[in-house]
Amino acid sequence: HSIRPFTNRSGPVLVSGGGPQRGMTLVESLIAMAVLAMVIAITAPLLQMTFATTTRTETLYRLAEEDRTAVGALRRALSRAIVPAGTRGDVVFIGRRGGLRFFAYDDRGAVQELSLSTANDAQGTFLYLTVKSNEAREMEERIILLTGLSDFSLSYYGAPARDAPLTWRRQWSGAQLPMLVRLTMVRNIRG
Repeated sequence: HSIRPFTNRSGPVLVSGGGPQRGMTLVESLIAMAVLAMVIAITAPLLQMTFATTTRTETLYRLAEEDRTAVGALRRALSRAIVPAGTRGDVVFIGRRGGLRFFAYDDRGAVQELSLSTANDAQGTFLYLTVKSNEAREMEERIILLTGLSDFSLSYYGAPARDAPLTWRRQWSGAQLPMLVRLTMVRNIRG
C-alpha cells in the first residue's frame, strides 16, 4: 500500500490504501461506555438478588435437613417408648408444652430414661435430648437436636386414663402412653 496525495478544494489530504479510515471517534467511545454502564447498572441488582436468593435457599435446605434429622431421632425414640415392668399405676410418661420424659429401650434392649427439653442461649432456644441409662443413672448423655428455635411446643393425643376421652392435650401425665405426639416449632432463619 502506498500513500498518495488526494487533493480537494481545501488542499491535499493523505489517504492510506485508497479506502476510508477506520476507528472509533471519541463520541462513539463515550456512547459505547454509557451503554455498557447502563447494562451493568441494570444487571448488577439482578445478580445481587440471585446470590441472595441462592444463599437463602441453601440456608432453608440446611435447616430442613436438620429438622428432618431431629424429628427422625425423636420418632425413633418415641417408637421405643415403653411402660416398664413393675410400674403398674406409676407415671411413666410426662409431657408438657415445653418438653417430655419417658422410658424407652436402647439399641441393646436395655431400659433408659429419655427427656426432651429446651434451653435458651444468645442465638435463641435450642432443643436437646437427655438420655439416662437405667443401669447407671449417673451416666447422662445430652444431645442437642436443634438450635435457633424461636418457638417450640408439644401436644399429646390419647387418653391418659382408661375412662378419659381421646383428645389433644397440652400436658400428659399417666401410666398410659399417648397415641401421638405433635411437635410444633418455629426456627430463626439467618444467612
